Amino acid sequence: LSELSGGKYFYDVENYENIAQTIQNITSNYYVLGYYIDENWDGKFHEIKVKVKRPGCEVFAQRGYFNPKPFTEYSEFEKQLHLYDLALAEKPQFQERLEFPLVALQCSGDKEANCVLISEIPVERIKEVVNQKSEVISFIFDSQKRIVDLRRGDVDIPSLSKKRICHYSVASLAPGNYECRLIIRNLSTGKATVGNVAIKIPEAQTSGLLLFPPLLLIPEREVYYLKGSEANKKETEELSLKNIYPYVSTNSFPIIEELEPGISKILAVARCAALHIPAPNLKMSASLIEKTAKQEIPLTHSLLSGQIKEETGIFFIEITLPKLQPGDYTL
Repeated sequence: LSELSGGKYFYDVENYENIAQTIQNITSNYYVLGYYIDENWDGKFHEIKVKVKRPGCEVFAQRGYFNPKPFTEYSEFEKQLHLYDLALAEKPQFQERLEFPLVALQCSGDKEANCVLISEIPVERIKEVVNQKSEVISFIFDSQKRIVDLRRGDVDIPSLSKKRICHYSVASLAPGNYECRLIIRNLSTGKATVGNVAIKIPEAQTSGLLLFPPLLLIPEREVYYLKGSEANKKETEELSLKNIYPYVSTNSFPIIEELEPGISKILAVARCAALHIPAPNLKMSASLIEKTAKQEIPLTHSLLSGQIKEETGIFFIEITLPKLQPGDYTL
């Protein structure tokens, strides 16, 4: 590997003083050489030789390069490398990564089915990725970059009649910090787009009142909800978005990116848990806090519907928004 890449292999790690000096000598001065090549998608290897005329010099240089080849000719191992490069690297080697918005919501204080990932598939923006059959892969990494949840499934987006498509999946996470990534990859070309979001699952609470981040919706916006693949065969319809947020319909679109100007009304599906509180008497309020000025803006809201099952309450709320200046707000 070191010969092919133009590096140097050190076999005796105990000889670290000489190794350190050699590394310093090799890397303290270097040249970057470049030349134009014809990019043929044939996957052939081209050898490179670098020579210098000055006596006593030793050259460390890349031995050659491979032409790119069509994604359909990749081996399964190469496709896996391509996928993990997209999932893990901030700047993937294989391509410039397109990105799309993704949100993660904690929806329960239990460990089971406590995280929902929702994203819009921006069909117009990523046409070159979704113009053919694609695969959707979701990764959830813990703080040690270990994969704790992985789902994969094929989807034929052009065949879906709706113009706006939202993808979602449900995960079960232990307390901790997580990085979530959703990848949509064209099965013919390998072109891909990536969504990325972080979430923290707090330690379980045994008593008191818990309010989870609400799912915010824009009413009267048609959407097709596409469920991600199931992690195992035990998962059922109980883990559908409709079951977790029962007031979601195909006529309400989730707020994932910035809120468009001029919207005066939004909907919220809020989940809460009243743990060991007999006959809880709940009062609801809503306000916006502008990020810079810290000014609190009370919001007019109304409870459209609600249900309480055991210790969990789910409420459907309509919120009226005043005319807002552009900026960042906390609800």
